Amino acid sequence: MSKIGPYNKGDLAEKLANISDEEMQTFHKNRMKNYRFYYILAIILGILSIVFIFLNITWVSITCAAVGFILVNITSFKRNKWKRIYENLIYLKRERQKKLNEMEKGKKKDKFNRLN
Repeated sequence: MSKIGPYNKGDLAEKLANISDEEMQTFHKNRMKNYRFYYILAIILGILSIVFIFLNITWVSITCAAVGFILVNITSFKRNKWKRIYENLIYLKRERQKKLNEMEKGKKKDKFNRLN
């Protein structure tokens, strides 16, 4: 079985089964809000870059534009990386819940068959 960080998939799925969906969604939304602040900062740097172009301070304008561009690229990379991780965690959790439900159905069938 492959490993995800220090855990194998089974252990990670077991730990995720104990966490509610609402708790995972709130953590995901808070994490996505943090990325929004970086985008806002990049937009502000872009606006400052335009202002400095009109003021003929080109080195500051180029610096603001470069920092804003780098900030957008890094933020979008981290944001997409987190989305993939979150989707994989949700998938692992759902698969674990399916297995647990199938095991419960099997146990109920065994009890019913023993009674007959």
